[in-house]
Amino acid sequence: MNQALRLLQSDLPATKAARQLARAHDISMRQAHRYVALAKNLAVPVDVPEPKAVFTVKLPRRLIARVRRAARQDGGSGEWVAAALHNALSTQSAHG
Repeated sequence: MNQALRLLQSDLPATKAARQLARAHDISMRQAHRYVALAKNLAVPVDVPEPKAVFTVKLPRRLIARVRRAARQDGGSGEWVAAALHNALSTQSAHG
């Protein structure tokens, strides 16, 4: 959708934008038109999430239980853990 938005912002007509999008990304014209239609409603590009990977660490079982409990209360374990690590690292770099 971000590519479609850029094409529309360059004053390219929707049909031509869809054609370029279809060619550039090897998608059907129908799908390209969908992306262009969605992009027409965007004011700014959508955030593209950073790719994720599995990161395994050994932790004390009690700590794991506390993390899982806190994450469940907050609605999701992966996001909660990532936010906690990010906050801890931000705090650490601010102090050191």
